[in-house]
Amino acid sequence: QLTDKDGKALTRGSTTEHTLLNLSSNLLGTSAAAYELFDNIRGLDYLLSRPEVDADKIGCTGNSGGAMQAIYFAAFDERVKIVAPCSYLASRAYTFATTGAADGCAQIPAEGLAQLEMSDYLIATAPKPILVLAGRYDFIAYNATLDSYSDLQRVYKSLNAEEKLAIFTVDDGHGISKPKRERVVQWFRKWFYNDDKKIEEQVKEVENDVELFAAKTGKVSTSYANEVNISQQNINLFNAQKPSRSAFAKKPQTEKTKIIRQLLSLTKDDLLVDIENVGEVIANGINFNKVIIRKENEIPVPALVFYPMQKPTKVIIWLSDNGKANLADSAVLMQKYKQQGYAIVLADLPGIGETADKISENDPKYFDDSYRNAILGLHIGKPLVGLQTSALLNLITFINQDKKLANTPIEVNAIGISGIASLHATFLDNKIDKLNLFSPLKSYQEVLNKPLVKNRYVTVIPNVLSYYDLPDIINLIGDKRVSIQ
Repeated sequence: QLTDKDGKALTRGSTTEHTLLNLSSNLLGTSAAAYELFDNIRGLDYLLSRPEVDADKIGCTGNSGGAMQAIYFAAFDERVKIVAPCSYLASRAYTFATTGAADGCAQIPAEGLAQLEMSDYLIATAPKPILVLAGRYDFIAYNATLDSYSDLQRVYKSLNAEEKLAIFTVDDGHGISKPKRERVVQWFRKWFYNDDKKIEEQVKEVENDVELFAAKTGKVSTSYANEVNISQQNINLFNAQKPSRSAFAKKPQTEKTKIIRQLLSLTKDDLLVDIENVGEVIANGINFNKVIIRKENEIPVPALVFYPMQKPTKVIIWLSDNGKANLADSAVLMQKYKQQGYAIVLADLPGIGETADKISENDPKYFDDSYRNAILGLHIGKPLVGLQTSALLNLITFINQDKKLANTPIEVNAIGISGIASLHATFLDNKIDKLNLFSPLKSYQEVLNKPLVKNRYVTVIPNVLSYYDLPDIINLIGDKRVSIQ
């Protein structure tokens, strides 16, 4: 999928590729998992067109990401009669609590919000025969595999189909080793042919990958001139959704606001914020108050606040992907604001600065320093853009609560990706008089056209491009309130 013109992979492996393609797919309301499911369905369509294939005896097995595909496939397609996933079934809750988010091909936005666990997809296949294959020393946590298997046991017991469920554990690691392969074949023969005798694998030589290639060049992308990869398909889908974006722009303001709040998972309330004063710090001769802005069920916002001697003529908010500490070091800019009698607020939005995740907790193969938090947010239906937008709105509430700052014009300056949350907050809150964007992501088309760029998961709003792109938000706000530097 992500290859050069000669078919050479541009990523370190398929899991990186899946993750990056899942990112752009999410913007369009789909996912890498959905594309893989489509491929599997079409593959089965082809198999069933062949005279030697018995349509009543279709089973599916797979290892790791292939096991994930097998689980979704069996749950979705009634033609699949038996499923045997290997080295995949565990627990989303356990995974997020320990190692963090897995590969992008396994992530479906709002899955957690819908209360779905890994076992639920297999439960959806019941009472089809299921054989769970596991390695006791697999990095897929074996105790989590047993937890999910116990969920299946309860369901199959209630259906009086306990004999159709089994688990086979080998003292090995990740992979579908010889004992597991033999057990899969035995399981399939038991239910398709009523033959449960032990199977011994007799293969002496295994064909190499070149011998197994179906395409002439070994790559579909270089074998067929009209081949469309996922990147191009997503661009095509973006173009096809232009009428729906135009229709959204014509909706009444109240309806647009409602939809945007839903996409960002924002709740509207009139609650005040709590302010915790945690000391002072002097940066370049300017005395900043250190505060933490809190609101129930929301991520705290750490901020530095400078109060001028007199009532300020303007409140200047600065946000940056690099955090407020870097901003405070800008001596010339801060002194300029001080001389003009402006109040200054430097803040870290969720996932930035003091709230950034540890780099060590994010596998570099995912091309994203915020991958763990971004995927967890998407999983529970709270994209990072929504969390950041909410944090900025809380910052505005803080300013209007503060007697020294209330009823003062507010100007927001955002550097980089934080501009996306700033755009949404400016659309939602008229108390932001002016927004200046510096080096922003100008359009989600940049993400679609350049899927290999790092640190883009923070930008994802599921299905956003069915409604609007970033330039559309600027048009809704108006040129007088937004400038791009």
